Amino acid sequence: MERANAWEALRNNDFEKAEKYLLEALSVQERTFGKNNSTYITILGYLGLLYNLTATQQHKAENYLLEALNISQQIEGKSSLQYAYSSNNLAIFYRSTGNYTLAIQYSLSAYSILKEKSADASFVDVLNNLGIAYMNQNNYCVIMAGGVGSRFWPFSRTDKPKQFLDFFGTGKSLLQMTVDRFATLVPAE
Repeated sequence: MERANAWEALRNNDFEKAEKYLLEALSVQERTFGKNNSTYITILGYLGLLYNLTATQQHKAENYLLEALNISQQIEGKSSLQYAYSSNNLAIFYRSTGNYTLAIQYSLSAYSILKEKSADASFVDVLNNLGIAYMNQNNYCVIMAGGVGSRFWPFSRTDKPKQFLDFFGTGKSLLQMTVDRFATLVPAE
């Protein structure tokens, strides 16, 4: 019941209510049946995907998704469908955070299981996630930073060009602010 209420809340963009119901479902499931069962793993996955939608709580997403993967491995093994679904959820998380290396790793894990066991919508999701991760893994950014900065005179000088100025008093140069804006789109390495 709690999971159904959580999805209804999520459809209505009520993340707090969805979180409340999913945490309650997780607690009831753990008290009643323990952690080592597929329903508990599924609820962990739902919580992970929920937290992945909220930028301020993505650290919780990773924790729940890793726990789901670990329990899946313990009770069903690395070749189970549950392990594949948990791997795919982690791939979605890592893709959304820009960590394409881990997104590909977990997508490939799910792919190797699902191609042998299931050609359903989950397999299509894995292929989609894998394609998107490969497509984005080699993004590069070139930041043009030059010129004499004559429009910024007298702030910009030869010894302190405009791109190195803390123009807005944030403690960061214009160049660093530009790097920070692209950091979510292009991996640092």
